[in-house]
Amino acid sequence: MKRVLCLLLVLVGCGFDAKVLQPPNPDSNIAQICEAAVANLPEVVDGVSQVSTNPKSPYTAAWGDPAITLRCGVEFPADYSANASLVSVNDLDWFSSERVDAYVFTNTSSEVFIEITVPIKDSSPAGALAQLAPWVKSVINTP
Repeated sequence: MKRVLCLLLVLVGCGFDAKVLQPPNPDSNIAQICEAAVANLPEVVDGVSQVSTNPKSPYTAAWGDPAITLRCGVEFPADYSANASLVSVNDLDWFSSERVDAYVFTNTSSEVFIEITVPIKDSSPAGALAQLAPWVKSVINTP
């Protein structure tokens, strides 16, 4: 009985560390690109360490709590319009939208769409975007 209780506590404790993040469902070409790329993300972004995601997915990553999150292979932003203003960070253009708790950025200039969400508690999301820029460029420039 004691072993079962200890195992249960370990399993429950592990569940609290994972960031709940809905994985995208990219087509097979994009899925291969994202899977290979997400495996090579930095361990630290904007001073916070990578944490696990729930459900575990080869297309998602998260750092810190509240988490900076990344989803590779998302759909083109539904709320994008031709006259939307874009945010440019390290020569990458991002469509930006705001939720109650976070800024959401989606690149719009490639076949592989990547979404990065930065908590509003961060005064400037540019740090996370700038640190992830080399990785994003390698993904969107993949043939």
